[in-house]
Amino acid sequence: MLIIAACAGALGFAPGVPAQDAAAPATAATAPTVAGEAVASAHPAPAAAAAGPLRPVEMCLDPGRIRRWTAVDARDLAVQTGDNYYHVTLGSDCDGLKDGGMLMFRPTPATQGRMCGDAGEMVVPDSGQLCRVSAVQPLDKDGYKALLKGG
Repeated sequence: MLIIAACAGALGFAPGVPAQDAAAPATAATAPTVAGEAVASAHPAPAAAAAGPLRPVEMCLDPGRIRRWTAVDARDLAVQTGDNYYHVTLGSDCDGLKDGGMLMFRPTPATQGRMCGDAGEMVVPDSGQLCRVSAVQPLDKDGYKALLKGG
């Protein structure tokens, strides 16, 4: 993983927080990926996903604050950052999400290191596949729990 950590900063990948170190601040050298878990339920993309990128940027997902991510299916992630919850929808199936493992979040420079659903945002699982983010939707705690249950 040290090779990935060293290359991640050079490639512009945003840091995340490993699940076991959720309270520690993230740095590019120490936490370029986020540990997650997979669940075996399907969830359709939300209707709000077509509405466009999330704004203002301050409302967007901050990869450096991620405590947990869960693959709901091959296109949907449930992400927790402290008291904030998000549904991240991918543009197509992403290999490796159901394996759990590590996941790198790659925002665009225009969003100040945050994931808003802008064109060019990616997530990269252990498989190395570049997976395009099509939407980031904030959720309340009940919406997050419902997403985890597949509905």
